[in-house]
Amino acid sequence: MISQQNIGKLGAVGEYNANNAWLYYGNNGNINNNNKYNSNGVRPVLESHNVKENFVNLMVPLDEWYRLYRICKKNCSSKYLHLRFRYGWFVVRMINICYNVNEFEYVPMMSICFMIELPRLREVIAALFDDKMVQTLYCDKIMPLLEKNFLDPDSYACRKGKGGLRAVINLQEYIFEESEGYTSDVWLAKVDIKGFFMSIDTEIGVKLLSGFINEHVTDARMRNLLLYLTRIIYQSMPQMHCIMQSPKEVHESLPEYKRMKGKSGYKGVAIGNKTSQMIAAFYTTFYLQLLRSMGYRFVHYTDDTAIVVRDKDKWLADRRYIAAWMEKELRLTLHPKKVYLQHYSKGIELLGYKLRFNRRLPSDRIVHNFRWKVAYMSRKAEVEPYLYANLEHFMQTVNSYLGLLGWCNTARLRHEVVESIKAGPYGKAFLFSDDDHKINIKPSYTRTAHYIRKNKQRKKSLKLWVM
Repeated sequence: MISQQNIGKLGAVGEYNANNAWLYYGNNGNINNNNKYNSNGVRPVLESHNVKENFVNLMVPLDEWYRLYRICKKNCSSKYLHLRFRYGWFVVRMINICYNVNEFEYVPMMSICFMIELPRLREVIAALFDDKMVQTLYCDKIMPLLEKNFLDPDSYACRKGKGGLRAVINLQEYIFEESEGYTSDVWLAKVDIKGFFMSIDTEIGVKLLSGFINEHVTDARMRNLLLYLTRIIYQSMPQMHCIMQSPKEVHESLPEYKRMKGKSGYKGVAIGNKTSQMIAAFYTTFYLQLLRSMGYRFVHYTDDTAIVVRDKDKWLADRRYIAAWMEKELRLTLHPKKVYLQHYSKGIELLGYKLRFNRRLPSDRIVHNFRWKVAYMSRKAEVEPYLYANLEHFMQTVNSYLGLLGWCNTARLRHEVVESIKAGPYGKAFLFSDDDHKINIKPSYTRTAHYIRKNKQRKKSLKLWVM
């Protein structure tokens, strides 16, 4: 029974099955069970001011969780997982996450598994929004320490200021410097790790990451929390308890070494999680340190490594040693069919770009997709309702491609595509920059102007009909 005087002390009430409810008392921090089938019922009650008073002095206070929530909902505020969290007992779930993490009782929820087909077929296992907040907290605490003390400067995946374009630009600089201004012979090697995310041994990863945390986290309470979360996050085996949201036949068409769902053991990390990107950068740093100790210059992005080689015979011997070392120490395998070694004059493809001497070109796939998208939407725009309904989408798509191509030597390609837009149905609705870098909707073709014209015509026709 909850008396009137106890209601003021009560922080939160919620049910966890048909018979019982849990009661959180803000004055002493206790959580008690209460049977609902007694003489007095239980109703969910929440007093936000009591909750705040009792959650601000924790290691990760409630205010911090609200900050993490605002970070996590960026770019996904209209997605189902966020809406489910936001409108399903939001405050109670926030308190639940806060309590479980601070009391070392956090356990990840069930994940979702789905397939993506572009740019290639891939399995994605992603956590629910609740777990996404915990992962964001974990990365916020550890990533600055990794950036400062451990990660290789030429590892470019999912790091601030180190995107794919920066990796390609730096590789061009390394080729220029090692070839002494394109006057000496150098070779470009490219290696790929087979089934990278599905091959990461989480037992090795947790052991290495725990050693790093013990060494660099000075606060004992935070160190214990991060060590706990490390083991819980990376060894929860989400592939064993995830909901499949794609057709079974599509999932089974993926090669065995690229799948995680249904596999047992501490092998592999889920691609859709933020923490997976972090441990991938951490895990491969040991391999990059070996490359650097051998005197090679390289750029690395997730599982792809492009290396500038002065002596190709030495590289062929070193590659065999590197493959054996990775198999023994990290349980990773270099892909035997994705091996590239060519003179720098032949160029190299990396992260959607092609490097040819001092020229940087887009890959054939990007060029093909750009041309196809413009042709497809222009053909559909011959019907006027489609044209007006998709002006903003078309502008964003074209400007995205033009922005990417602006970093390449593509003046002729950009001019050709822009001229085809001018000649099509969309040509009358856009303003074009002189350098073919951007398009904008004409003021008379904006959505607001379109509806104003339609309403004027409607009012005029109504007026004539009434007269």
